[in-house]
Amino acid sequence: MVVAQEKLRYEQPAEGLPKSGRVVKRKTRKVNKFRRAKILALSLVVLGFASGIFIAAQYAELAIKNYQVAQIQKEITAQQAENQQLQLQISQLKSVGRIESIAVNQLGMVKPAKYGILDYQDGQQPKKPTTVGAVTPDAPAAAAQESQGNPVIRQVAQILTNIFGSQGR
Repeated sequence: MVVAQEKLRYEQPAEGLPKSGRVVKRKTRKVNKFRRAKILALSLVVLGFASGIFIAAQYAELAIKNYQVAQIQKEITAQQAENQQLQLQISQLKSVGRIESIAVNQLGMVKPAKYGILDYQDGQQPKKPTTVGAVTPDAPAAAAQESQGNPVIRQVAQILTNIFGSQGR
């Protein structure tokens, strides 16, 4: 038995048709263009906000670094002032006059003689060296009399101490 195929009318709904044979045209929506514009605008706003936060963070970091540099410069200035004060104190403590006064007054030392004369003859025991120009606390008068000795020897000794004494120091 052969059955005739049912013909469809255009007025009837197409409920019973197979889906594979039907071509459906979609309408192009204008909504897609507006939606894309909204997404683009929103992304630009988010990007601008993020870049603003980034720039603000950079300025904050720069301000912190400048503050730290200022603090370090203050410390350097204070250390330099302290260094100058210590250098001055070192130069005062190293002064020859201070050391000499401490040696004489506190430690009981005696200033050395400017020069000494060794007087002995062959076959005799050498005498104690005579110091000329030395002033000791126990015999100031004796040293003053000895310094009045031979003026030629005193002048020669003075010249030699001027020559050799100033070069070594």
